[in-house]
Amino acid sequence: MLKRELLEKPYDLMNDILVYLYNNGGQCTKENLCRNLVITPNTLSEYTALLQNFIVENDFLADITIIEDTQTLFLQKKPTFPLKLCYLKFLERSIKYQIIKWLFTNGSINGPVFQDYFNISSATYYRRVTELNALLEEFQLSLRRGKIIGNENQIRYFYYCYFWFLRENKEDLDQEINKLYIPLIDELTEALNITFDHLEELQIKLWMKITFTRLNQTREYTFAADFERKDRPLFDELNQILFHYMKNYDRPYTLYEGLMFYDFFCSLRNFSVYSPFAYRLAQQQREEKTYLDYQNQQILNYLNQIGYLQNNFSRNGTVFCHIICISTTRNSIILTVSFLILTLGAYF
Repeated sequence: MLKRELLEKPYDLMNDILVYLYNNGGQCTKENLCRNLVITPNTLSEYTALLQNFIVENDFLADITIIEDTQTLFLQKKPTFPLKLCYLKFLERSIKYQIIKWLFTNGSINGPVFQDYFNISSATYYRRVTELNALLEEFQLSLRRGKIIGNENQIRYFYYCYFWFLRENKEDLDQEINKLYIPLIDELTEALNITFDHLEELQIKLWMKITFTRLNQTREYTFAADFERKDRPLFDELNQILFHYMKNYDRPYTLYEGLMFYDFFCSLRNFSVYSPFAYRLAQQQREEKTYLDYQNQQILNYLNQIGYLQNNFSRNGTVFCHIICISTTRNSIILTVSFLILTLGAYF
């Protein structure tokens, strides 16, 4: 899924104009813009006007300005103003983004209520739902009867990737996340002898926010038949920490919660090569055919299938893989899988 696929067409094109001007030193001829964006001069003129209105409506005039003459467009921007702030505003106005946000917040979506709230027609709403389902196919999820349908671990990974990689400013994210997750991080740090940096702490907090939100919304979870049958190295150590934390906060705990937390936690880039926990995890992974081996192969097969890897990819070392994201400067591809490659022989 590309970030831009969530945008409404007008906002997508306005974003293209902004980014193209910025990447070309703040100015470009209208002819070059039309040729590179594959649009007509009339379309460029129309969307330039929309973009100027957008800047005024969002009180960005002191930070960013579009100047137009007969042949050229100019972009003037304060060095301290992040251009991606415009993209986030475009995103907030896009219906597919709001549908996902509504689903996460409320657990389900009532079409007529949503349509009234955002002042859109029924036809527009169902067209956006169809487009969104096409994007969700990549995650083996779908929106049906007002709910997101799929395996629970996949739903949580999707929300995690969605909110983590769409938010450019992680400090804003930090302010939104409840501080009650700090005791879990403290216990993980002490019990496993692992040091987390600020971003890693935020990742754990975001995962727990998603977990608590889903626990408040539904207990009707679906999992793959073999989800709980895979061997997970050192699972008991992590599970005991999560169990203790959930009980202290009077949150419902099941084995599935432990399994999902384990898979998420072991996908983080948080293990120093000198970490005792990482060493023991790698040693057991090396000596046994475990659940991580199974996940590794699933991800390699997927990446090969979509053409990201060639057929002759190396199988040396171990691929620690769960759900993360591959990103570029402008667009982020949110995949159902991504990977952190650790060649164990080089580290241990």
